[in-house]
This record gives sequence, structure tokens and C-alpha cells, in this order.
Amino acid sequence: MSTIYTPTQASHAAWQSAPPPIASPFWLVVKDVGLVFRLGRLLPNIVLPLVPQASGQFGELRFCYPNLRDLLLHLILLVIQAGFILSLPFCLFFAIILTPGFLLLYFSAFAVLNRLLCRLLNGPQISRFQTGTPPEGKAGNETVQLSTEQWFFINGIATGQNWLQANLDRLALTFRREVTGIRNPTKGVLFDLIECLVQRDLNYRTGDIRAGCVVLKEALESPNLQRVVLILHSQGGIEGSAIIDWLCADVSESALAKLEVYTFGNAARHFNNPIRSFVHSQYLKAHFAYRPQPLNLKRSGPPERLIRHIEHYANECDFVAKIGVLKFSPAKVKRSITANPFHGAVFQREATGHLLNQHYLDFMFEMKDGVVSDSNTFMESLVDLNAAVSEQILSNGDAGIGSNVSTTPQMVAMKSLSRLWAYRNGRIPTMSAPETHGESF
Repeated sequence: MSTIYTPTQASHAAWQSAPPPIASPFWLVVKDVGLVFRLGRLLPNIVLPLVPQASGQFGELRFCYPNLRDLLLHLILLVIQAGFILSLPFCLFFAIILTPGFLLLYFSAFAVLNRLLCRLLNGPQISRFQTGTPPEGKAGNETVQLSTEQWFFINGIATGQNWLQANLDRLALTFRREVTGIRNPTKGVLFDLIECLVQRDLNYRTGDIRAGCVVLKEALESPNLQRVVLILHSQGGIEGSAIIDWLCADVSESALAKLEVYTFGNAARHFNNPIRSFVHSQYLKAHFAYRPQPLNLKRSGPPERLIRHIEHYANECDFVAKIGVLKFSPAKVKRSITANPFHGAVFQREATGHLLNQHYLDFMFEMKDGVVSDSNTFMESLVDLNAAVSEQILSNGDAGIGSNVSTTPQMVAMKSLSRLWAYRNGRIPTMSAPETHGESF
């Protein structure tokens, strides 16, 4: 099984933040709809393969009543939502001969039925948050240091209360930490996809994005916390990207330095990480106690960015990743005035599947007897780091810089490049400087 590693967007040509998107939102929607149709053959890969289900009780497709009920509700929603959308042209046509009251009754009946089915999936909307807690005796050992961390998760499309809790429980067990879920309630697969287009292309901030921004800002500004970890899946990548844009404009640099972001099957179009300052390595201190230097574009060395660690994990034939991170990551897009910034290293696995537990965590953070194994096929796979850095730089049009990268193969295991891997089983990575992946100051 082949794996691909793409370093974060860190070439000289990408040092200055890309300009804000200048394409028409309408044109972005048209392009995204076209992209969905072009890659439509991969849609079944969202749920394939159906086995193995190594997560056991956490598997989204495990044969049990809650999962079967959710699948049935999603199927019913898919049918009635597709029927409603297809009926709209006829409604406009018959509006000429039918009374407005009839159409109002039709729309109202659909809205009530759709809301009822979604309520069954999402459960009572008492709170915008759910929590995953590691089982008793499975919490991290270094409790003093863990008390200075806070972990958040934003789920993807078609995720109701049941699957969100399964995701949170699997994450809590994997990393031995309490994980707070910022609920992105499902509205059915079709309406979730429409919401993705609205969030991604029209830049609309839905209620869960606003709620997530509030709690993350509070955590980042808390003097008692040294790390704030945000894990995103699927549509959660779009929402997390919007939250980061907001935080970059509203939170101090020292507070944002606490944030670390890790995504799976990211559906976002862009992922910003503005420059903080240019620094030399001697200024980098533990616990973020280093001093920013004035911005000087003539200085040599890679820039320091506001968010110190961003990593993206993607299955190569995951439909959602194909229209998100694997479409817009630096190695896939030539640099241009309209190109989107998409920061963060990309860890790509040759596989299908989009489900967080069953298709991502089960293979990238394989567990045995409730403990993440110290090795697995994906994390032990080797990549040529020098070749990856050179390819990423050249893809951004910086041939001169690319020629400075050594051509001697430097084979390293995926797990040595993954910071998220260092958190498994309650472990704590060092407060290191931002990853430069082969570049030097």
C-alpha cells in the first residue's frame, strides 16, 4: 500500500499570505457542482469498504439498532429530499394554475416531516456540545500536564447524535483525553451537501461555526491552558477553516500559538495560516515564550506562522477528500493570484472510505485491547522527505529554491512526521518549534 506525504505550504513564493478569494461566489458554486458530478463515481467510496470494523462498538456501520435506525432515517431523508428538489420546477409551473395555499401546504408538510426525521437523528437540541470521555482507568497518566490542554472536535456530514458520540468516544480512547464535540447537526445527506456549498463558497457562518468560534476563543485566551487541539472531520474542515479565519482577526498571536489543528477527510477549499513573523531558531522557546521579530521580507529562512501545527489526513479515493484537501493542497494546485492558501502537511493513504472511526482511525491509529498499537502499516510506511519537499516547492513555481533541496533520498516513517501520532495513549509531544520538514533557519 503506497502512502504520500506533502509538506506544509512553506516555500518562499508562498511566504506572503495569498490574497482573499476574488472569484465570484456564484462561480465557485458552479465549479463545485461540476466537481461533484465529475467525481460522482467515487460517491459509493464514502461508505466502502463495509468491513473490517476494527473499532467494534465505535464502528459507524456496525450491525446494531442505533446504526441501523440512523441508516434507515438517512435513506428516508434522501428519498424525500430528492423528491422535493425534483418537484420544485413543477411547483413553479403549477403555481400559475394552483392556489398559493396548496403550495404553502405542500412546503409546510415537507418542512415538518424533514425536521421531525432530523430531530430523530440529532436527538434533543439541548446543547450545541457533546463530550467524549476515556473509560475509567484509560485516562492519560500525566494528569498535571493534561489539565493544561483542551480538545475539541467538529463532525462532518450525515452525523447525528449517535455517530457523533461514537466519534468522540473513539477519539477520547485513542488520545486518553476528554474531547468536546461542537455539534454540526445533520439535515440529511442532500441538505448537508447544500449547506457545505453555502459555507464553503458563499462564506456563510452557520450557528455551529459561531458557537465553535466562541468556545475556541475562550479556550485560547484562558491563562490556564497551554494547548488547544482542534480535530476536524469532513464538513467540519469547512467549519474549522471559517473559525480559524475568524480567530486570526480576533485573537492575539500569543493565544493562537496554543492552537493545533488536525483534520481527516477535510472538505475545505482553503486553510489559512497567516505569517506571524520571521524568526531565528534561537528565539524559539518552550511554552510559546519567544519574541516575534518585525516582518522583513528580505530576511532568509522560513516564516513562523500563527498556528504552529496543522496536519491533514486523507484517503486517496475518499470522495470528500478529493473535492477538498486533495484538490486544493499545495502539491495539487499551481500558484497563481487566484489560488487558495491551504496550509498544513498532508498524510495520504491509498484507500477508500470517509467514515472517521471505521476508515481513518482504525487504520491510522489501530487499536488492540483498547490501546493504540505502537506501529501499524500506515504509520510505518516510508516516504522520501527530500523528494516530498522538492516536489511541493516546485509545484508552487519556485524552481530556484527547489534546486537547493538535497536530491539524496531521506527515507523516514510517517509516524516520525506525524505530531498527532505523538499524542496517542495519553502521551504528550514536546513544546517544539513549528515543523519545517526538511528546511532550516
